[in-house]
Amino acid sequence: MGGRRIDAIIVPSARSAPYLRHAAGLAEGLGATLVVLCSPHPRGRARARDIVADLSDRYPLVGLVAVDMPPALDHPMPRFETSKMLAGTRFERRTDTSLKRNLGLLLARSVGWHRVVFLDDDIHVEDPADLCRAVSLLDRHYAVGLSVGGYPDNSVVCHAHRDTGGWQETFVGGGALAVRADRVESFFPNVYNEDWLFLLDDVRLRPVAETGTAKQQPYDPFANPERARGEEFGDDLAEGVFALLDRGGRVQDADEQYWRGFLAARGKLILDIIERTKKLDDMEPGQRQRMLASLRAAYGRLQCAPPDLFVRYLRAWRADGTRWRRCLAELPTDLSVEKALVHLGLAGRYTTRWSEIRPAGPGDLSHLLSALGQEHYFADRLDRQAAGRGVLLVALIDSRPVGHVYLSLEPAEEEDLRRYLPGVPLLCHLEVLPELRSRGIGSAIMTTAEAELRRRGHRMVVLGVDLDNHRAAELYHRLRYRPWAYGPVETTREVVRPDGRTERVPDKCRIFVKKLSG
Repeated sequence: MGGRRIDAIIVPSARSAPYLRHAAGLAEGLGATLVVLCSPHPRGRARARDIVADLSDRYPLVGLVAVDMPPALDHPMPRFETSKMLAGTRFERRTDTSLKRNLGLLLARSVGWHRVVFLDDDIHVEDPADLCRAVSLLDRHYAVGLSVGGYPDNSVVCHAHRDTGGWQETFVGGGALAVRADRVESFFPNVYNEDWLFLLDDVRLRPVAETGTAKQQPYDPFANPERARGEEFGDDLAEGVFALLDRGGRVQDADEQYWRGFLAARGKLILDIIERTKKLDDMEPGQRQRMLASLRAAYGRLQCAPPDLFVRYLRAWRADGTRWRRCLAELPTDLSVEKALVHLGLAGRYTTRWSEIRPAGPGDLSHLLSALGQEHYFADRLDRQAAGRGVLLVALIDSRPVGHVYLSLEPAEEEDLRRYLPGVPLLCHLEVLPELRSRGIGSAIMTTAEAELRRRGHRMVVLGVDLDNHRAAELYHRLRYRPWAYGPVETTREVVRPDGRTERVPDKCRIFVKKLSG
């Protein structure tokens, strides 16, 4: 996949496992590690272990990392001046979204993940290829977002503006955002619209693109006026900076005079939305009251924010950028995930579960025998692999073999196959542990096998199925294998006797073929 490969999907989450199943399915299908950064449970119970248990049961081949977030992180996470400025004031943001995203960047950098996707737990991506297209643009762009449809990704005030007839657009945000973690220089400050500030350098907007679509799950932005209060400072900050950039200005041009004018205009906008809300005839009375309460809460918070606060915040934000870049430069790299998490101060707070499909090696033989038996078969296939005559692929979950397939690169034993399909590799002996069947493992093994054959330059593959093995035939049909036009083929089947001896007995099988796209 090259530049289209996704190394990790990082989900900052405050929700339970069912809300993370969509992201787990995406990660498994894309071969990416899923990282879930969990807010503390309201009752103090750890979430990470429960999330890994739930997701690994449904998506056995996804690599999982779940972390129970602490209230704060010490070194190497910088102590940001912007956070200290607002701590204990009415403008302090009391969520851990920014902390999680910054942790995700440090973790990715430490373990060598290059292309990562941030995905909120209420965002659905209908076409996984959209994520691949997004990361493929990262060589030319600092970040690439998906266009978020469904319920618009806006602040409370912007929702009210739209609902009362105003024109309101959306912008690339952190809800579905691809970045090159090995090249990132910016951080997520602890303020609403932190993702907008992440996309800026000290002067202007970095190169950003948008491709593909994602869907935001609906929610009621007016359910609690505290939401509007909590958003207002960050909304003012980001809207003000981007309005200045839209006029050709620079971030450092946002002086006290600029902010005085912008905040006055912002206040007039909110008052105008309040008046429009009062005049709407087709709005349910309860919803009107909730909207008005939220707008008044936002306006009240706006009146508490002096212009010089925004000047001082941006000055601290630029200094924090220097702290962040120093942190990145000093961060150790090429660590395992577990060592990276310990280095980041998360010892005892994480749960992992790993899976992979790869060629087996001599050191896997004892594990294969323990899980699957068949000593003669596996020893023989490993010998053939060592001689360059085939590839034994094994699927492992937490280092335990759960399935395998053999790719034979030798001339087929069957004369008809040698005659009509010369040089075409043969997939043999696909097997998954009985207790893990019908969970997508067999399909994943086949997909990996086909990728390995394409990598070796093959454009077609063939396999045989016992005449009475209808379940396997259905799987291969779903994977777009088609019956060979010449009917069943006489062959032999290897049988392992109770004493361990092997014997080949006559057999007949149906042949399926598939063309491998480039």
